[in-house]
Amino acid sequence: MRWIYLCAPVLGLLALACDSGNDDKRPPETPHNTDHAVYATDYPEEVERVTKDIDDDKAKAAEACGKYQTYPDQIKEPTDYEKVGAVAEASDQSGRSGEYAERARQNRQFQRMLDENDGELGKSVAGAVHGAAQTDGCPNPGNVSGAASGGMKRGVEKRSEARLREVNEGHRLIKKNRKKLGKPNVPALEKQADEIAEASYIAYVELPELKYELERLIEENERVKDTLEKEIEEEKKQAKEYDDAEDKKESEERIKELEEAKQKLEGQQEQLKQREEQLEQLEQEIQKVQEDCQKAMDDLKEELDKRAGKAPKKKSKKDES
Repeated sequence: MRWIYLCAPVLGLLALACDSGNDDKRPPETPHNTDHAVYATDYPEEVERVTKDIDDDKAKAAEACGKYQTYPDQIKEPTDYEKVGAVAEASDQSGRSGEYAERARQNRQFQRMLDENDGELGKSVAGAVHGAAQTDGCPNPGNVSGAASGGMKRGVEKRSEARLREVNEGHRLIKKNRKKLGKPNVPALEKQADEIAEASYIAYVELPELKYELERLIEENERVKDTLEKEIEEEKKQAKEYDDAEDKKESEERIKELEEAKQKLEGQQEQLKQREEQLEQLEQEIQKVQEDCQKAMDDLKEELDKRAGKAPKKKSKKDES
């Protein structure tokens, strides 16, 4: 699948949530070219990606928010539980922010590009390093090139993590309050800040955006199907006119690609129909994920408040008299 289509526009989601008045300065949503074969060919894979991401994200958010209850016991005394709570709350709010969402989208889009082109990129990196190692007289250039390819993947993962931490207010608070939090607690708090922000992003930003993408794909379905059928017919007609063997072969390959996309699309029709019927249910499921994550965060803050001695104490009979 051509990775550039992963950059699906999400501005329409904002448009649905806001009343568009005359003073609305937002740029218009960029439409997809459903009448272009290049988009129509990639469309079935886009459907697969979005539907899979929705199912994965619902499970991922539920699992991540379910871990919040274990966080207080990961913290060792002495510590400032009020500051611990501030880190959790700031991370939760950061995950819902525009700056975090932008970084998260960029990271995931880039990671998909790497995954889809893993073999090609790995060979390019390994080949370049292998050649340089040979030129420098390295006795085992193959070992060096293999390590370089693996190092590139690890480097991308570390940089992706760092980019998200740069826009996570929770991490700023950890750095600012290391002494009060207790230096031994810093690694655990950093991991918690990462997990809370990601869970918040998935529940409150990514899942609603994916629902919007699914609605868009359902709405585009018939137009894409028409485009594929039209393009196959035109390509077959044109293939008959080619005299050059190479041109004819390229045309046949295009026909094969188009027919495979059409076949895949036809196989998705029942699934898309079911998804369309379940859109309202999906909306409720997303709301349930958000409610569960909010409750998990509220319970976490309540527990941290108790440990900080801030929770209201029950009145004794002596106090009441």
